[in-house]
Amino acid sequence: MVFELLGPSLEDLFVFCDRRFSLKTTLLLMDQLLTRFKALHSKRWLHRDVKPQNCLLGIGKNGNVVYLTDFGLSREVITLDEAEELPPKRACLVGTTRFASISGHSGQVQFEKDDLESLGYMMIYFMRGRLP
Repeated sequence: MVFELLGPSLEDLFVFCDRRFSLKTTLLLMDQLLTRFKALHSKRWLHRDVKPQNCLLGIGKNGNVVYLTDFGLSREVITLDEAEELPPKRACLVGTTRFASISGHSGQVQFEKDDLESLGYMMIYFMRGRLP
């Protein structure tokens, strides 16, 4: 329902711009997204599915505001002590393969740094038009 109330995703905008954002556009987007993730992490939550399709622009007066959406894979942040107490499990990927952190690929417990790592991959994607 929220998707219908907001504007296009960053992926839609990226395709519209011939799959390349300028350095200025990328930095302005990352500035807003870092603020959003700071707020999310201050509430002790992880997104765990960072990708351009989950970042939507507003509409009207808020057309230049980026919103985070799709919190279906989100979870509360756990401490290192709590992570050590968890029983070992087989590795399974959480999130989208293309933008997942290394810890996400190996099935390890994720922390705030993993959201930021995924955000970094998204920035590279916007600058180069693809990921290596």
